Amino acid sequence: MNRRHFFGALCAGAAVIAPATIGGIGATPRVAPIATDDVVAQLGKPPQSNAIPESQSAPSLTFQTFVPGPNSEEAIAAALRIATGTPDINLLCIASDIGMGKTHLARAIENEGTRRRRFVRARFCHAAEFVDEVVRAYRQRNFERFRSEYRPLDLLVLDDLQFLCDKDRTQQEMAAVIEELLDAGRTVVVTTSAPPGKCDGLSDCLASVLRCGRTVTVGAPDAKTRRKILNLKSRAYGIDLPDDVARYLVRRRPRNVREMEGELKRVVAYSSFYGEELSVPLARRAVPRHCRA
Repeated sequence: MNRRHFFGALCAGAAVIAPATIGGIGATPRVAPIATDDVVAQLGKPPQSNAIPESQSAPSLTFQTFVPGPNSEEAIAAALRIATGTPDINLLCIASDIGMGKTHLARAIENEGTRRRRFVRARFCHAAEFVDEVVRAYRQRNFERFRSEYRPLDLLVLDDLQFLCDKDRTQQEMAAVIEELLDAGRTVVVTTSAPPGKCDGLSDCLASVLRCGRTVTVGAPDAKTRRKILNLKSRAYGIDLPDDVARYLVRRRPRNVREMEGELKRVVAYSSFYGEELSVPLARRAVPRHCRA
């Protein structure tokens, strides 16, 4: 893909992909369906569903497209153990700041485990989607049916747990679902912005369940890893990124991988729009904030 085509695709915008949903659960009720503030607050809103066809999941988020580094070695090792069937881990919590790759790793577990037929029935569920389902169960007075949708799963991935903070009833339901799956020998992967013991607003019940598993963290990548990530992103977009431009972007020390990718796109867009070759002067105009290195 040349720069002009890239810019055209960039201007066209990107589709927002909602979490994929596969399979379903049916557990013995552990908590009586009593509304709490977090559920009541949602009742005035129309029911929503983020479900999408399985084919629209995230096949590109694999272990092969995740750039390893000192910041992620432990997390990758644990994720691979789950995806390949090592029996000593069936509950994994991946913690990191935004844009560091925790969702990528969680999706890689889903994709690799499904490819190996380790997980026949897998589901990726964002925390916001889980909240919608709890609200819908309360509307319908049918928490048993809600829980029953998860029981058959071999793998449940719960993304962005921090969105449930201070939502006590929803956290109770999530704890019940996780316990039901673990008791049946199934696998659960959770991503969150902080380890369970340090996540403000997380109930003691849910934190206790999560602490029974293994927690790993993904930190900020160092300069060498940032360069590898930048090279991978450039190749993915069909861009021949000059070394000096790559060094400039790496030295800026973006706050996370997502921000670095955004800066790369901005520089390439400037190059296409103004008809100029990629260069450091152009990169400075595109992302003019002071270099923090």
